[in-house]
Amino acid sequence: MTFRHHDAGEDAYACAEIALAVMREAGAPDIASLARRMNLTRERAGQEARSPDGIAARALRGVAPSRPRVPLLHFVVRGSSGTPYDVRLVETRDGPRLRCTCAGARFRPDCRHVRALANGEIDALLSDNPGDVAALAGLLQTG
Repeated sequence: MTFRHHDAGEDAYACAEIALAVMREAGAPDIASLARRMNLTRERAGQEARSPDGIAARALRGVAPSRPRVPLLHFVVRGSSGTPYDVRLVETRDGPRLRCTCAGARFRPDCRHVRALANGEIDALLSDNPGDVAALAGLLQTG
């Protein structure tokens, strides 16, 4: 997939993805909490600062997780061009699931990195936790 800069829809999608990733990393339940944690406020001449309430904030409230996802396990894997990707085992409504940061995971949750780790493969593992890969199969089956 190619990204067209200055295309309103793609720019909005990219901004939302970035905001959601920052929210997850910060453990913020919504964009207003994230703004407060980062000491970011909007101020207008003659008005007090208020929490974000624009269309982006409303959209993020609709898709933001109700509680932060704390990774049960974290792996770093090498992509085909050598790029490192984070793969995290997180608790979801449907049980524990692996989530990858590669571009392929945007369109398919079981990207090749997720499939490899779920199958116990450690060839592309960059993090120093092969024992966690061995335990992964049991954790995924209990979910």
